[in-house]
Amino acid sequence: MKRIRDISPFGYEHLMARDPSSWCRALYGGGLACEVVENGMNECFNAVIVYARKKPLLTVLEEIRLYMMERFYKPKEEGQE
Repeated sequence: MKRIRDISPFGYEHLMARDPSSWCRALYGGGLACEVVENGMNECFNAVIVYARKKPLLTVLEEIRLYMMERFYKPKEEGQE
């Protein structure tokens, strides 16, 4: 709280006008602060292979291999530009 007071005395007064024991997240927006969520990497990967999952195992593995090769190559290529 000292840090908040140092940064914004008005903000500190505004917060302290309410009982700190009753503070909660009820007044915060329901949306995410950023687009990253805990399972973002898994969900992204599953979205990529959703159509491949209906194919035979070797085809699925080949499509995953190609996807991963592209995924590693693109940043390398962009970094060299």
